[in-house]
Amino acid sequence: MPDFYPAGEAESERFRFLCEDYTLREPEGGVGVLREKGIHAVLKRYYQPEAAAREVRVGRFVADAVSPDGSVLEVQTGRLAPLRRKLPALLDRYEVTVVDPLLRVRRVRAVDPQTGELSARRVCGKPETVWNFFYELPPLLPFLLRPNLHFVLPVIETEELRVKGSRRGARVDRVPTALCGEYRFPQQDSFLEWQANEGAAEILMPWRQVVELVLECPPDPDSRESLIRLRLRLADRFGVSDQMAAVRLESLRYEI
Repeated sequence: MPDFYPAGEAESERFRFLCEDYTLREPEGGVGVLREKGIHAVLKRYYQPEAAAREVRVGRFVADAVSPDGSVLEVQTGRLAPLRRKLPALLDRYEVTVVDPLLRVRRVRAVDPQTGELSARRVCGKPETVWNFFYELPPLLPFLLRPNLHFVLPVIETEELRVKGSRRGARVDRVPTALCGEYRFPQQDSFLEWQANEGAAEILMPWRQVVELVLECPPDPDSRESLIRLRLRLADRFGVSDQMAAVRLESLRYEI
C-alpha cells in the first residue's frame, strides 16, 4: 500500500492560496488551458509553480508540467485511460509522475442563473480512498512495470458549483479548497507486488461467493476475534493463504 503523508502547515497554506487565487484570476493563455477546470489548474500550479514550465510541448504531446531535472508531470483529474496515448512516448525518454487526486470531501452549492444567488453548502457523495485509484488502473497495466512511472495521489477537499434548476444539475466548475495530504508509493516494486496480490485475490475469491459466505454468518465489526474467524473461514473455503483472505476482505469494503 502507498504511504500517506499529511499536509504540513506550509503546504496547506500555499495550496489554500492557490485555490483562492484561481477563483480571482483571469484564465491563462497557452496550449490546453482554455477549457481547464479548477482542480487541474490548482494542482498543476501547486506541483510546478513556474508558469514557463507548465504546458510544455514534449514531442507530439503537451505535458502538463516539467521539472528542472527533466521529468514530466501529468495531472489526471478524470479517468486514467486517456493516458494510454501519451505514456508510450513519454516513458521512452522521461521520468513520468501521474498526479491523480482523491476527493475526501465534496461540497456542492447551487447558483441561481437569474440572480446569481448561491445556496447553502451540502456534502455530496462518499469520500474517495486509495481504492478508487486502484480500480482505475487496469487501462495502464501495460506500463506498470516501467521503473520510470510514478504516482502521487493528493487528497483534497473541493467545492462544486451547479446551475440551480438545471435538469442535470449542470456543473459550472469544481474548485479545490484544501489539501489534506498525499499518498506516495515508496517503491515501485512493492506497489506492483501489492497490485498482483489484489488481482489474484479477486480472481480466486469471486465477489458473489465471498458475499454469500459473509452473509452466512455476519461478523461483529467491533470484535477482532469475530473478524479473524471470518478471515480464517474465507481462507479455508477458497484454499488460499490467510494473508490473501485479508486482502480480499479489505477490498470487499469498497465493493459492497
